[in-house]
Amino acid sequence: MKIYSMTATFGSLEHKTLTLQPGLNIIEAPNEWGKSTWCAFLVNMLYGLDTRAKSTKTVLADKDRYAPWSGAPMAGRIDLNWNGRDITIERNSRGRLIFGEFSAYETATGLEVPELNGSNCGTVLLGVERSVFTRSGFLKLTDLPVTQDDALRRRLNNLVTTGDESGAGDKLQQSLKDLKNKCRYNRSGLLPQAEAQRDQLEGQLGELEHLSQQCQSLRNRQTELEERIGQLENHKAHLRYASSLAGSQKLEQAAQTAKEALAVYTSLSQNCEGLPSREEAEEAIHTGQQLQQRWESLQMEGNILPPAPQAAEIPARYRQLDADKVVDTATEDLANLARLEAGHKRRNRILIGILFTFAAILAAMAVLYFGLSLGSGVIYLCAASALILGVLLAFGGNVAATRRFRAQAQLLYDRHPGLAPNMWIEDAKVFAAQRQAYTQALAEYAALRGDIDQRLEALNREISEFSRGESLSQCLD
Repeated sequence: MKIYSMTATFGSLEHKTLTLQPGLNIIEAPNEWGKSTWCAFLVNMLYGLDTRAKSTKTVLADKDRYAPWSGAPMAGRIDLNWNGRDITIERNSRGRLIFGEFSAYETATGLEVPELNGSNCGTVLLGVERSVFTRSGFLKLTDLPVTQDDALRRRLNNLVTTGDESGAGDKLQQSLKDLKNKCRYNRSGLLPQAEAQRDQLEGQLGELEHLSQQCQSLRNRQTELEERIGQLENHKAHLRYASSLAGSQKLEQAAQTAKEALAVYTSLSQNCEGLPSREEAEEAIHTGQQLQQRWESLQMEGNILPPAPQAAEIPARYRQLDADKVVDTATEDLANLARLEAGHKRRNRILIGILFTFAAILAAMAVLYFGLSLGSGVIYLCAASALILGVLLAFGGNVAATRRFRAQAQLLYDRHPGLAPNMWIEDAKVFAAQRQAYTQALAEYAALRGDIDQRLEALNREISEFSRGESLSQCLD
């Protein structure tokens, strides 16, 4: 195993990283730099922190001694190489579980390393237990005095006597195997014999318990039967008394029933006095059935007809007009628009002519002005001012006329929203054709239906007179 770097939040170390180089690393630093803290961090990262240890007056437990000075949770990370694989191990704290969350994964891929967990990490990576590692491969000044350790003693004893520190385990395994065979080997041994004797005793005990339960059950059954006999005797006497009492009650009930039947017969006879005879009732039923058949026939005749045509939605621009006048209205609107545009163009041409005329007069007056005396020049300046004022008045009048033209044209466009002027007449013709088609379809539907509604109304009056306000089905029932 090769350690690349260690990052710790442990004691005085706060998110500090120690990077190691290949080969032997010697750290020379002053006291309180953290050398012992790094050593303790490495051991606890590999073997875990003993949270059950408690501090005493003379010795502090590691969970208290190396608690981060900043108050942050204890955490750490080691990047290392094990069996040719770059691995990262991490330990974190969660709640009261200090340094208890462990994870081991490949540094490059992040894949979990299933061979390592929080309890066996140090043993798998180093091959020895914590006590052996701290007494042989990881020595502190406090561990230099020689004291007894059973795990180290066993490994050294096996290494000296056999050259293999794992020999004692093989002998112990063979001893355990022999002891197991002595206790149980296939169907022989101490345990099968004891189990057979136990099963025999349990069988006998179960048989005795079963016999005891049967005996108790028979006693209980005897008691129940004796009580049942007494109940049956009492019931027999009660039945005899009830039989004699029932005979008298039946006689009384028969007399009461005869009396009630006579009353019902009398009531029915009185109700039947005003009813028609059998022949009259049959004739009325026959008449009602005929009315029912005629009504169903009219209903079927009406259902066979196609549904009434549905009128298409009328556009907002045509809702205030008759369907016969929409084409004329569109034609009139188009003619008014053409008239307004022609007048507007004529006014523009007149204004241009006036402007050219005034410009020529002003040019001529300017030539004359520079060739005349001072007094005559003043007269010409007044005349030029009058001409310019006339031009401005003509231009202002044209602007007002243009505004009136645009307002009148906008009214015509608003009556046909979303349509170009060349589409006004065509759209009106399409709408008039649709309305004409709907009127024709409605007339054809009225002709098909004929006088069904009138006949149905007359039949309903006839049914109402026959049933006297009730439904025909109730009368027939």
